[in-house]
Amino acid sequence: MDIDHQQIDLIRKSKSYIEKSKQKGLDTSCFANSFFVVADQPSYFILKYFIYGKNSLLHKFYIFLKSLYSITNLSNYKIYNDKKANNFIKIVVTWSKGNDFEKDGSYNDRYFKVNSKKDKQILWFLISLDSKFPRNLNENIIVLFKEDKEKKSFFYLIKTIFINLFRFKFSISKFLASLSFYPHFSEIIFKKIKPLLFRNNFKKIVIPYESQPFQNYLFKNIKKHKQSIETVGYMHSSQPFPIHNLFRDGSPEKLLVHGSDQKFHLINYLGWPDEVIKLIPSMRFKKKDKLEIQNKILLPYHISNSEIYLQEFEKLLLSLDKKIKPLTIVNHPHKMNSNIHLRLEKKLNHLLELHKNIFSADSQQSEILIFGPSYVIIEALERGLEFTHICAEPILESYSETFWPNISVMKTNNYVFKYSLKNFGACVNLSVENNIFHKYCVG
Repeated sequence: MDIDHQQIDLIRKSKSYIEKSKQKGLDTSCFANSFFVVADQPSYFILKYFIYGKNSLLHKFYIFLKSLYSITNLSNYKIYNDKKANNFIKIVVTWSKGNDFEKDGSYNDRYFKVNSKKDKQILWFLISLDSKFPRNLNENIIVLFKEDKEKKSFFYLIKTIFINLFRFKFSISKFLASLSFYPHFSEIIFKKIKPLLFRNNFKKIVIPYESQPFQNYLFKNIKKHKQSIETVGYMHSSQPFPIHNLFRDGSPEKLLVHGSDQKFHLINYLGWPDEVIKLIPSMRFKKKDKLEIQNKILLPYHISNSEIYLQEFEKLLLSLDKKIKPLTIVNHPHKMNSNIHLRLEKKLNHLLELHKNIFSADSQQSEILIFGPSYVIIEALERGLEFTHICAEPILESYSETFWPNISVMKTNNYVFKYSLKNFGACVNLSVENNIFHKYCVG
């Protein structure tokens, strides 16, 4: 069975799994096992079971314990600057880092490409990724942050277990489903936002949408309390195999996408109603922007099999018939301290040193290598760049013409792919406009 048909089969099995989970009374808006993403999460191993039909009980137990342990990271979440959060008519829930803020206390959103002070009727609810923000925040900004980002609390984990044991005492499946990062984090965020629903007259909530459990849970529960609030998501990125974007409880009432191929697979394969999807120019990716990835090796967020990446990379080096410019390894920005990423980087550097005779600063030939699942591939194609994509799990990590009909896929071997675009703008409509956020999101 080719990759395209295997991906379609995975979609079918995943839809069935979500439906069965729903029939058991599980909340599929935030159920970790049904957030099918290529990462070190329970759902990833369910996908692998669907593919290979094997599932180690020991490995399954290890993933459960790891997921349970992740709750220790969720203590001491605090709200900053919510005292004056009244009389807003729109709310945007997004992420922030310390370098997203200006000296005047305003915030620059990297997904919508807009500054928070442009419209004072919008309340910005920011989930801090690094707990760094200025204390002179504008009145229309609230930050959710972890007081001690590195602190882990086993007391908090034990308390959560006992609370959920009492809460779900008549359902072992609901109890076990609650013992995971995703549903617990979803509840934390909603509990912080819920008071704001009654202090303000929100007409609309907007999120840079990634189909994350907390986003679906938030949309679902806001509609329970305030039916009149419109839920809007902007799909600013995706994955090669976009199974995580399956339509489910809590999906937004309006979904903005910036590529016709996105709209195509969302409607035709992932269960989204046609009337929900609206095609717009990209807010995140501008035509004037530059993508500086020449002579780079880009590592993914999730490393599925280091040995395959190394094996295929060395094969590629040995196959070159002329010298190329020296290559630089770029780790994923969220994995700078990940041991598995650092080990892979060290081994790649060893291979670069071992084959240093094929590199020359004077060479006219450049190479770009992208490992694993990455949305940068789409942007690179739209900007006319050529590259090589190395996949350790091709079914889950590679692009296919079934889901992305405007991409031509050239398979070099079982793990290596090259792509070209049939029509520019079909995957990402790189924008030239400056007022897209207000025109499509909050207008």
